Amino acid sequence: MVTVTVNYTCNNTDIYVLTHVQVDEAHRLMLLLAIQRELGEKSNWGCYIDALPAEYDTLMFWSDKQLQELAGEFATHLVRCAYLHSVAQ
Repeated sequence: MVTVTVNYTCNNTDIYVLTHVQVDEAHRLMLLLAIQRELGEKSNWGCYIDALPAEYDTLMFWSDKQLQELAGEFATHLVRCAYLHSVAQ
């Protein structure tokens, strides 16, 4: 966990996204990506962020019902392990 304070200016308006809030690294990355996406062409990362998919589908985010359809598949076990590992971080 890290403490992050993000002061962000957009269209001459100061926006304080997070102030002294404990966030894990995954959420910090999501926040920074959202800010860079908002900056658009002004961002040094804009061309890379534009290349990211707007949507994705991975087993990690499937519902239990969807995963049950894979019952007996080794992939189900791997997904559950990956999810539990990510939650524990």
